[in-house]
Amino acid sequence: DFDYTIANRYRVLPLYAAEERVLQQIFTLYPSFNFAELMTRITLLNQFYSTAISDIRGVVKHILSLPNVSTRLQIGDIGTVSDIGAISHRGKVWHHNSFASKVANFHNPDKFPIMDSLVLDLFCRLRRKGFFVQNKQFSHDGLRKNYAKYVEVYNEFVVLSGLNNLVHNGKPLNYKDIDNYLWGSLKIKSFDSNSPEALAAPHEYATICSNTINTI
Repeated sequence: DFDYTIANRYRVLPLYAAEERVLQQIFTLYPSFNFAELMTRITLLNQFYSTAISDIRGVVKHILSLPNVSTRLQIGDIGTVSDIGAISHRGKVWHHNSFASKVANFHNPDKFPIMDSLVLDLFCRLRRKGFFVQNKQFSHDGLRKNYAKYVEVYNEFVVLSGLNNLVHNGKPLNYKDIDNYLWGSLKIKSFDSNSPEALAAPHEYATICSNTINTI
């Protein structure tokens, strides 16, 4: 059901498809780590993903202040996400790891999985069912605050679910492929069957709701 979900998820979620394409184009057209180009990327990402970053200028300055941030993203340094997400606002440091993971993923989709609340809920549900072998003890809030642990659990899930054995367009899945499958499946399942999204593409809605991720 992976190929079907990837091919048809945007029939149920057409607006998200358009936003995804725009973001990919913006990150390609404006890749530099100068204030103007990074501001453009972060502003659109914040708006499309509703990451609730209120001080965009401050966040951009914070990212640019991190030593070797471009190189660290390029090589897949997991600690970069925590550093990007540690944002000071009104005298307090907030840990916006979900936002930071999206920034990192769009810069390097092979190295950084996106942290998403729907996926966090899935992992916690599977933990309660005894799905995980190595990572048996974690909480939603604990993973949200610890991106390295989130990646560890994410990678175990990929292996145990068999997603590491799949290919897409002739290549092994990267984190972007898996993120699209997980988020698309879980987001569509979250809609009521009488919602406008479900009614716009009822066959695709029903099929994706019955896929493996939504039934384990």
